[in-house]
Amino acid sequence: MILRSSVTGRRLPAIRAARRIDAGAVIFEIARSEIGYTDQRPAEYAAVVLAAAIREGWEGPVFLQGDHYQTNPKKMKEAPQKEIAAIEALIDEAIPAGFFQIDIDTSTLVDLSQPTLEEQQRVNAEMAARFTKFIRTRQPKAVPISVGGEIGEVGKENSTPEELRAYMTVYRRALGEGRPAAGPPWVRADQRQRRNAGVGRSGPPSDRRRRRPRNHLTGRPSPLAADFDRPVSLIA
Repeated sequence: MILRSSVTGRRLPAIRAARRIDAGAVIFEIARSEIGYTDQRPAEYAAVVLAAAIREGWEGPVFLQGDHYQTNPKKMKEAPQKEIAAIEALIDEAIPAGFFQIDIDTSTLVDLSQPTLEEQQRVNAEMAARFTKFIRTRQPKAVPISVGGEIGEVGKENSTPEELRAYMTVYRRALGEGRPAAGPPWVRADQRQRRNAGVGRSGPPSDRRRRRPRNHLTGRPSPLAADFDRPVSLIA
């Protein structure tokens, strides 16, 4: 990946640019659509990124994200099980390659013709919950995968707080958590994750150490592990 400096206009490889600004970590992503037109599968992408990191002498954490694992609305109408199976197959391919952040984009299934926000978001949120459950059955025991979701399609209108709340209500219900109580749902999820990880309480931190992600390059616990004891995206 090549980045262009906003100051000098010079183009630099991404990891080299990260070293110059003394970045703490780098994250690289490839979307389902990008895999389609580049013909670069997750394992190859991971190998290229890590090879570049080694060549540049990078010693910090390297994170890989499967971005916009998006449902095709036409295919979901014509052959939904086939389209679902295709995304599940991609997840199965990405996780062993080291993609521990996966963005599920079922926002193409939002139905704005429905009378309420929850009904508009229902299929979107329920499908996101289905894929979340699928990911949870395949994630490494020591590294909970961060799962992201999408409320609306990019390039159209901005999403609203009300749409977010409707999405999260349906999503949590579909996960079997029931209707969320008052308060931002992602804050509660964050607090629960921190309690489960032993963050902010006394006693042996052994559970927290086991949960720490490891540097892909050195195999050592990430220096930023404390920041990643919990999911870093919106929905856990």
